[in-house]
Amino acid sequence: MNSKAATTKNDSIIPGGDLADELPLWSSNFAWMLLEKINFKKNINILDVGCGTGFLSIELAQRFGNDCKVTALDIDPIMIDRLKQKTDFLNIENIDPVVANAEDMPFDKQSFDLIISNNGANNADDFEAVIGEVGRVSKRGAQFLLCQNTRRTFIEFYEQFEKAVKEIGKPEIISSIKSHINDKRRNRDSIYETLINVGFNVKNIYTDTFFYRFADGTSMMDYHLIKHFFRKSWDKLVPEEDRTNVYALVEKNLNKKAERLGEVILSVPYFCFESKKVLAF
Repeated sequence: MNSKAATTKNDSIIPGGDLADELPLWSSNFAWMLLEKINFKKNINILDVGCGTGFLSIELAQRFGNDCKVTALDIDPIMIDRLKQKTDFLNIENIDPVVANAEDMPFDKQSFDLIISNNGANNADDFEAVIGEVGRVSKRGAQFLLCQNTRRTFIEFYEQFEKAVKEIGKPEIISSIKSHINDKRRNRDSIYETLINVGFNVKNIYTDTFFYRFADGTSMMDYHLIKHFFRKSWDKLVPEEDRTNVYALVEKNLNKKAERLGEVILSVPYFCFESKKVLAF
């Protein structure tokens, strides 16, 4: 999900457009946590915020059954088109795909009994606005589950990233790298406070970590998730004339690390907030 204005049908926000079904491998790690913590009930309305191509929306629709309705919201129309193709093929009738901005949802107050955000809300420009909208559209007593990777995500890469910009004589870039990490990924206290402010009671905060393993730095830097979903934001941190050298140094140093350790490992620690709507606004 992204909070910018909606795209045309042929201009996907996500690189690769409708080929972005590659993303569920990344997203499924958070989804297992969400699925473990959901309170299953009959005849409820569910909202998937930032559904992407909808793998989790489909999972929920089938697990909850036809007396429940899943509203799958994403700002990218190509993502929603792919979801519609899947639901047609699978003959699933209890999903309502919606193209909309999560910061301004087209739903009435107190519409949903269960809301999930599978690493989606943190991709918006205005996280507080998204959570405010989640609070507005949640029924009193609604369960809200939010998963997000932490600021320690890919720390093994970022250590080499910072080392590389020092090596090329541009240590000032390090402050931009740290700002990028902090702006992209809210800390737990900030999320907790935001949830409380819109009427949620945080019941639990669960934590876990998964790992991406590679034979070396070359395979890591050429991996589709890195090239198409992370590299674009990293490019913005380094002047264009320095990027080739910086990435070459990162790759070289990771290859040396792989020679010592036998592989390159990127860790992805994450947390899942389980909360309940207790106040109506």
